[in-house]
Amino acid sequence: EFKNNINILPYIEESLEESIPFAQGATLFIERTNALWTIDIDSGNSPFSLFEINQKAVPLIYKQIQLKNMAGMILIDFAGFKSSKDKNQLLKVIKNEFKDDSKTKIYDFSHLNLLEIKRARTSAALIDLFYTKEGVKKPDYVNLCIREQLLKYKHGKPVLEIHPSYALSLSEEIKNNVILKQNLNIKPDFFELKEK
Repeated sequence: EFKNNINILPYIEESLEESIPFAQGATLFIERTNALWTIDIDSGNSPFSLFEINQKAVPLIYKQIQLKNMAGMILIDFAGFKSSKDKNQLLKVIKNEFKDDSKTKIYDFSHLNLLEIKRARTSAALIDLFYTKEGVKKPDYVNLCIREQLLKYKHGKPVLEIHPSYALSLSEEIKNNVILKQNLNIKPDFFELKEK
């Protein structure tokens, strides 16, 4: 049985989420391409006005940029604007939210009403710590996933079926608590735990 039963995996998974619901029906969608990050605010069926939704999105955008450690170009597509007054007021709210983030420069809205942000890169984005560029889980992340499932087993050692390339990266703690079965015919980041 593990000495430390603290499970950080749910926090990591929450931090890696690409869609974040808020404002009773609105959603923040976050995507990354090779060139930039995009954040899209979808008003959905929220009872709030577009301006209220956009305002409520600002602290969430700030939190997600920090949490995911986004860097480079970031384009934000807000839920829409009734007037240029709303847009200017929202820009003030955004600049105020980011006032203590010295890495981030808020520019202005483009002709297509996308807010342009540039953020200095000082370390890897959160997703790069856990996934390869091809979208495959890195060994350390697979270790965390296995560890979380192992916390459910109170008695006996389950069988862990895993690709040999990832078996090499297993922590000693995991190796000591499973019966290892290596399988070349599964994806490298796939694993299965089952009763003996």
